[in-house]
Amino acid sequence: MDKIRLFATVFLLSVAINANAALNDLGNGLVNDTTLNITWLQDANMVKTLCDANDPLWQSWPEPDPAVTNNTGRTKAQICTDDGSLNWFEAEAWIAHLNSNSYLGYSNWRQPITNQPDVVKPFRTTQLSGFFHFH
Repeated sequence: MDKIRLFATVFLLSVAINANAALNDLGNGLVNDTTLNITWLQDANMVKTLCDANDPLWQSWPEPDPAVTNNTGRTKAQICTDDGSLNWFEAEAWIAHLNSNSYLGYSNWRQPITNQPDVVKPFRTTQLSGFFHFH
């Protein structure tokens, strides 16, 4: 009887350990998480990538409005020089731009949500870890 319990326990633990979210490459720079039902951008630093490529989407983003970006005073050139790092306010303005342009066919892009602030970096220079949209 003890051997059966041991086998059952080992079997159940192995099943639990192997339970992972299925991440599917959708192509076009998108990855879908089937467990959370969200799609992420593969390029976690897409702002820098688009900036370096002088992409039309980057070019069409107006200079950040100080009223919207909490008076950070950074220009697009400074954002690009700062490795594409966006603070929360700049990221919200960027996401509004993505949504207004239906980036990759979607108009419901959002920032990832965390339950705990990143205490390692100051608020102003928090690096965005990517954008996603819900299905």
